[in-house]
Amino acid sequence: MDDMNSNTRPEADYLQAYLDEVLRYQQRIERCHPEMRVKLIELKSKQLVFVGKLAAEFAEISKMTYATRKQVYTEAFFAADKYKKEEAEKAVFQWRKQEAKDYGNWQRWNNAKDTLKEEINALKYQVRQEIADGSRQG
Repeated sequence: MDDMNSNTRPEADYLQAYLDEVLRYQQRIERCHPEMRVKLIELKSKQLVFVGKLAAEFAEISKMTYATRKQVYTEAFFAADKYKKEEAEKAVFQWRKQEAKDYGNWQRWNNAKDTLKEEINALKYQVRQEIADGSRQG
């Protein structure tokens, strides 16, 4: 269980790198004029790559925590002399909390990915409309 509370999880370095990239693109997006839709599409598309990577990594972390919880439960169940289910549940209490946290992170980044895709598609639609009505040249 010490592994669960450790901040030295091997994925922490690249998760931070992905988050740094998301934030770096967000700053560039915020500095971009709203009328520069093509540039916004480009920046948001590049940001989407890192948001997607974060969502995927948190999905994996969540599944790994689930697998660990199941393994700890099984080991505690078979190790207990009596009250097997109760002992197993006690053994996985912290793992359940970690699993919920990991699942929340996964869902948060997955939602961000979906929202970002919708924003990009809305910008693309606006650009197509401007080209169609002649207010934008390519």
